Amino acid sequence: NPAFTQLLARVVKPGGFVHHWTDVADYFQMVRGLMDPHPEFVTCTPPEERDASNDMDYQTSFERKKRKLGFPIYRALWQRR
Repeated sequence: NPAFTQLLARVVKPGGFVHHWTDVADYFQMVRGLMDPHPEFVTCTPPEERDASNDMDYQTSFERKKRKLGFPIYRALWQRR
């Protein structure tokens, strides 16, 4: 919600990053709708997703489960002005 994005703008230091990832497309679009136009953040290219080199080479167990099932992981990255 807009109050949360204002809080992010207050607590993230200039030059700091907000990295958002999820497997829920609607949630991803909602967050992008709040963050992309926010005047205190610049939309950046998120890190590229790479194949795991082993079963433990994921950021979270949730990501491991979803990617093994073939679900996409949506990623976005913003930098604080």
